[in-house]
Order: sequence, then C-alpha cells, then structure tokens
Amino acid sequence: MQLKLHRRCTIMISIFLVILIIAVAYLTMNADAWRDRFLEVMIIIVAVSTVFLVFFKYYENNADKNIINKMVREDRYALAKIKDGKFERIIKDSNNHKYTVWKLDLEVYDQDLNTHEMTIYEKFDASQTKIPRGNVYVTYDEEKPDHMFLVPNILLNISPNASDIVNKYEAKVKDIKYLNVYYQKGIIVETFKKSMNKAREVDS
Repeated sequence: MQLKLHRRCTIMISIFLVILIIAVAYLTMNADAWRDRFLEVMIIIVAVSTVFLVFFKYYENNADKNIINKMVREDRYALAKIKDGKFERIIKDSNNHKYTVWKLDLEVYDQDLNTHEMTIYEKFDASQTKIPRGNVYVTYDEEKPDHMFLVPNILLNISPNASDIVNKYEAKVKDIKYLNVYYQKGIIVETFKKSMNKAREVDS
C-alpha cells in the first residue's frame, strides 16, 4: 500500500504540473485577451496553486497515518510475525526526504486466530538498515488485503477493545516476542533492547 500511495502522489503532482504548464502556455498565446485583468489572473493562479499544494502536502504526509488510525479505531488489526525483511528501494517525498522501502514476509494471525502468509511493502525511516524478527501489529481487513501497514505500538491505545484483543493473542499464540514500532520521519521497527540502548545514549 505504501508504494501505491507513493505512486498516487507522483501522479497527482505530475498532473498538476502538466495542467499548470498548459495553462501558462494558453495564457501566453492569448495574452491580449486577459492583459487588462493581469492581476486577477495572477491571483487566481497563485490561489489555485496554493490550495493544491497545501492539500498535496497534507495527503502526502498523512494518507497512510489516516488509514492506520481509522482501522485501529475500528479494531481492524492483527498480530503478525515478521519472518523476513528484504530491502526493496529508496523513495523520496516532494521535499526530497529519503525513505527506505522494505519487503516484509509476515505470518498474520487474524482475530479468529487463523494464520495467513502475507507480504507487504512498508516505508521506513532512512535510518532503518535491517529488519529484526519478531512480533508486531498490522492493520488487517480481509476484504481490503492491500490496506496493511505496521501499527506503531502507541496507537493501540486508540483501539476501543485493545485490552481484550491483545490478551486473546497473548493467551493463544505461543512465543510472542514484541518489537518496538514507532514513527520517526518514517516508521522504525527495532527490538526493545535496541530502543533502550538508544535512550541511554541520549541520556548520557
């Protein structure tokens, strides 16, 4: 889903630039028709461009987070085991900030405790250089299998039935070894031991 959102953003900005170029070319070739309304035309172009760019930046920065938040609030998530992680590619946002995309092979336990072998492509912070093995929570809806993202641990607090769901997993699934999942500029997933060591380095 992250790659789909990235492609969608690329298409959106490309379409906007094409329309802007066509509009500028048309206005240039028909300058006599609007010369007396130069200020009004410029205000309209600037206003439309500003509205689009504000919307685009919001979408680019929050589309994935909005989906995750909505699904967690609706208790649409599942326990997963990261079995393998392979580096896929580097992508950049409109501010030229780099993210790494990793292919994750998962064993997903739905809330009926059925298991599913699934693969997702997740966008990580550029500092993510390897993927640890362990357990995480992912958004999960069997009717929308592409709507799967890693869920930052803290977001489980917004799930109305988090306690019951987590307790059920912990009672029925053996050898759960949770990983720490959180946002930096992108998602970070690491062992809790590594997170604690990083915290000690900051404090020292």
